[in-house]
Amino acid sequence: MRQRPHRFVPRRRGRAETTRIPLPHVSSSDSAHAAGRTFRAYCWHAPAENGFLRRLGLACGIVAEIDDFIVSDEWVDMLRVWDSQLLTGHGSGLKVVAPLVGFAWDVDDAGGGESMVMYDRAAGGDADARQWLLSYNRGDVMATRAIRNWMDTTNVTPIESA
Repeated sequence: MRQRPHRFVPRRRGRAETTRIPLPHVSSSDSAHAAGRTFRAYCWHAPAENGFLRRLGLACGIVAEIDDFIVSDEWVDMLRVWDSQLLTGHGSGLKVVAPLVGFAWDVDDAGGGESMVMYDRAAGGDADARQWLLSYNRGDVMATRAIRNWMDTTNVTPIESA
């Protein structure tokens, strides 16, 4: 099967410099379906991700494809799945839940506030901040995967049975 070329989204870095970020085609599920397989993409807190995906879709001229994808069964919000089945007693943010299933980030001070500071530094050319951001974002993806794996393999006693 011939691979489709990546679409690119311009991203401003400072005022003068623009980089191009590869954006895989949204309908990558087509190849899974053609092979007789199913496709699912998982995130934590879809409303935040949906806004980002729509901005990318606007930049690439594929808003309709994005909108179809984010309302499909192929886009799974693990936060909604978690909240529909489990209680932590301490909230259900990714940084709260992931450690409960044994996940730890590779970066110090993993959190939204620190990531915003690092983003500003990286946009200003700070290579260490850029590396921190890449590790932090990779950690968020791996944390979501760890939670999904934990939910797939763990039997939790219902409250009524306890």
